[in-house]
Amino acid sequence: LDGGRILRVETARAMRGKLTSFSPKINGMLHGFMESNWNGATAYGHGGDTIWFHSQTTMVPARNLGVFVAVNTDSGAPARNEFMQAFFDRYFPTPLPKEATPVKDSRARLARFTGTYAPSRVSESDLSRIIKLIGAVSVAVDDDGYLVMRDEGVPTRWRQVEPLVFAQVDGPRQLVFREDGRGEIAQFCTSPFCVVAMLRQSWWKGIVPQMVWLGVCAVVIVMALIGFPITAVLQRKIQTPIGCRLTRALAWTTSLTLAFGLPILLISLGDTNQIVFGTPSTMIQVGLTLFVVGTALAVALMAATSVAWRRGWWRMAGRVCLTLVCVA
Repeated sequence: LDGGRILRVETARAMRGKLTSFSPKINGMLHGFMESNWNGATAYGHGGDTIWFHSQTTMVPARNLGVFVAVNTDSGAPARNEFMQAFFDRYFPTPLPKEATPVKDSRARLARFTGTYAPSRVSESDLSRIIKLIGAVSVAVDDDGYLVMRDEGVPTRWRQVEPLVFAQVDGPRQLVFREDGRGEIAQFCTSPFCVVAMLRQSWWKGIVPQMVWLGVCAVVIVMALIGFPITAVLQRKIQTPIGCRLTRALAWTTSLTLAFGLPILLISLGDTNQIVFGTPSTMIQVGLTLFVVGTALAVALMAATSVAWRRGWWRMAGRVCLTLVCVA
């Protein structure tokens, strides 16, 4: 511009070179930019997000074209994403190929891809690890022999075009899997921007098993809150060791602590500002404190439950109930 240059030509070209990629079959990461392909047009750019702001920069050098879109609402990410595809569909339309009929044995052949996958970009050491569960997607095979992915309840169908590569049915996206050292399916990533790989989870880490387990634990704890006081009243005239009474009180207190900690925490997590900006409210602090206290009490309850079994406190049914509460 006016005789001044920021980058040398070779530097600008090098910035469009692929730095790394999930797979040679999918768009990769460049030097600060992301590679993408819109209706056959190779593009370079990057997205940006905060809680309330979502943007996308896309440059298509071959067409001397640049596109920038920004949305200033917390719910604007879908609009930002849909705009890019709508823009290229409008100005550079490319008809989708006719869908081929899946082969007859595709259901059995695709079974190796099914399961639950969770995002790799999560914390592994604190409460925000729950994103692994919330952000999980399920992959299954439908009756027609297509792979079906459900992300937040929204299904998309995929047709296999290569051993580990799938094309979206009635859509432009691409889905690529990756195997581990044993040849088993371990990860997948999707276009147009392969930013976060999805990692295959063990069956018990799936949404359904986790929700069932959480529900069972919640039911046991609530029943303990109701049952232990009733049992204490009914057995008030029965002579029992003081350790027996203390163990029952400990089980009830532990259940009370966790039963109050969960809803308090869930309610307080509704305001993401307090989490993102590191200024947790009193309610969040109370919820987390209750869980720390509840964990300490649960450890003590484990020891007390062991003593109850060794000394034969209560009947068998009573010790089993105490153990269930301890496990929950």
